[in-house]
Amino acid sequence: MNFTPVNSVQRRMASNLPQMIVSRSVDESKFSPAVLDSFEASKVEVAADHPAVQILPEEAAIYGKRNATQAKKNPFIAQVVKDPAAFLENMKERFEAQKVLTPQDPYSFEFGDYGIPVLEDIDQALDQEIVTLKQKQKLEQFKGSTNRAALLASASIHALAGLVGRDKPDRNQELETGLQYLNDLKADIGNHIEDGSVSYRRLNELSYFSARALGHFDREDLSFFDRNFLRVDRHLLGFKSDSIETEYARYKDNDYRLFQKSAGDKGIELAAGVFEQSVFNNDKFELAALPVARSLGPGVFMQLLPHDIFLLGVSPEPEEADGFNRPGGDFYLHDARHSASIFAKRKIYEKEHNLSPQQIEKLEVMQSVWKQEMVEEKKKLEDKELSYAIGFLSFNHHHDRGIPQLPSSFIEDKHGGVADKLYFALKASGQPIGFKKPLRTLNKAYDWLQNFWLERLPQEEAILSASAR
Repeated sequence: MNFTPVNSVQRRMASNLPQMIVSRSVDESKFSPAVLDSFEASKVEVAADHPAVQILPEEAAIYGKRNATQAKKNPFIAQVVKDPAAFLENMKERFEAQKVLTPQDPYSFEFGDYGIPVLEDIDQALDQEIVTLKQKQKLEQFKGSTNRAALLASASIHALAGLVGRDKPDRNQELETGLQYLNDLKADIGNHIEDGSVSYRRLNELSYFSARALGHFDREDLSFFDRNFLRVDRHLLGFKSDSIETEYARYKDNDYRLFQKSAGDKGIELAAGVFEQSVFNNDKFELAALPVARSLGPGVFMQLLPHDIFLLGVSPEPEEADGFNRPGGDFYLHDARHSASIFAKRKIYEKEHNLSPQQIEKLEVMQSVWKQEMVEEKKKLEDKELSYAIGFLSFNHHHDRGIPQLPSSFIEDKHGGVADKLYFALKASGQPIGFKKPLRTLNKAYDWLQNFWLERLPQEEAILSASAR
């Protein structure tokens, strides 16, 4: 593919296909669970031998090879990524079988084959955090035994500043409660490991509570900049910060709430309802929410984009991403928010085009084909900064913002400026960036992506038109 401006034919094609545009604006009505539910009943069947939805052997081969590559890179989730469609089908079968046994909780099906290794990773992380809290506890005890005169002097200064009389958490009690909580989590998880058994639901619950517990005391260890910048992220994503006593009480009550607080970003918040309703929908298995307690690269997230599989990170230490340095609970929420946007926007696309299962499967495979073609085209670029910016913008466009990885996502002439803000957030925080001059480079990267994707617009149109009869 030559890097040339979008030609007039492509422009006319785009203007004649308004129904194909994947909107980036916030339309509250589209995010309504009721609207998305009604879509399910209106799906049409497309004949399996329809030329537009037939998966060619060479397409299947590319799809399989890209899945196998990610399985090799991430062996701890190989059973998921080596064949995502087959994995989801197996999950649905487990769900339906359990629904017969316990219709009030069909998510209690056995999931130890995936879940036990995850719990073992979390168990090790809890060990490390317990050691850290004990060290902090010793430090507090040392502080408590320092010169009394210095403490009295400090109290006098606080009194002059009008601080005496204000409620202040007892640090020793806070650390003691934290240790009790971590040890209880460890015992709970240890029982499952010993039995070699954990249900899908319980894996998600324990991972959620562990992520928040592991990150609770980490914020205080962040740099001054990271602590204050994290406030911005917590507002945008809707992170609810509570005392360790409250967190511990939620665990005891098994109060699992994926999104505890409304997000400050309207688009992020609108996607939450659809996703949260689908996570444990007792009527049908809609998506797989899979905790992961190891580091993952961007490749596996991009490969899973067309599938209803969402990886939620349980991080033992603060993770740097998007310009923020997020403790465990923040990072888990960050993954959940991205997952919600991806899921909701893809469902809107499927609803608007009344897609059949055959069309969905064809698009799943074609996204791998198109992605591989992109890899080959990028190899021809001599400008390494442009190449990096293309990957940067692509990941931001599809994973961070949840815009479907399809040709029609690039009909609009501009990328919307979100990636510009991400660049400056990374720069402010000192996190690595692979290019300079962001405004010019990102615009050039979007032009490259737009040309690449709009050349494939007729292929998407052919798949969509299979049901237009």
